[in-house]
This record gives sequence, C-alpha cells and structure tokens, in this order.
Amino acid sequence: MMKVINRKSIEIVLNGGRATTRKYIVIEKRRIYFTAAITRLCELKTGLYVHFLNEGSDWDFYVNDDPDGFKLTPVVSKGGFHINNTGLTTMILKSTGFNKAKRFAVVKTDLFQDRSPVFKLSLENVSTVKM
Repeated sequence: MMKVINRKSIEIVLNGGRATTRKYIVIEKRRIYFTAAITRLCELKTGLYVHFLNEGSDWDFYVNDDPDGFKLTPVVSKGGFHINNTGLTTMILKSTGFNKAKRFAVVKTDLFQDRSPVFKLSLENVSTVKM
C-alpha cells in the first residue's frame, strides 16, 4: 500500500514546511534549538527547564520548573528556545549514531514524569541540517 504524503507528513515537515508546523528540534554541536511549533506543543516558556530521559539510543524529555534541568533561553527572532550544552548535544548525537547536526521529530507520548508530559525524539524521522 502506498503512503499518503501531504503538507502535514513528517517528511515534509522535517525538510521545511511552514513555521507553524515545524515540530522538530535541531541538535547541533553546541546547542539544541526548539522550534516555535515545539514551543507551543511542549508549552515551553521562560523560567522552565528541560529534563532528558535516556536509554541507549532512545531519548525523551519533559519540562518543568525544577532548576536541576537544562535552562531554556529564548530565541526572540524565531519564536523558539534553545539550550546551550555541548556535553548534552554530544551525548545525544553520539548515542543515536550521528556526528553532524540533525533535526529530530518530536512526538508527545502518553507518559508522565514528575506530573509533566513526556515527549519523544523520533529516530525514524531524522533529517540533516544544512549549515
């Protein structure tokens, strides 16, 4: 059976699409960028922190106000947020088998951690970032 591809297909969203539908994060050598669409999906805002969950190459995250997490810094010009942490970005890229910047689709799960919804980095939907 053929797969339906339309403007909401994850492959189209990862490789461009409208800014309101870009539900992915960009992991570069030194930072993680959360798009404006992910900012809305995950309800990110100044004063919140991101906590990552890892098992092998599987990565999830949740957001709350616990300062033990990674601090979100607003990217005003793009309407998103980023985290500056070379150690974290190296861990994620290395454990997922990548050595260059990548876009990872983000999917909301049915799980909760510390009463916060958990989001999954999708390894099936990864695209290369043009630098």
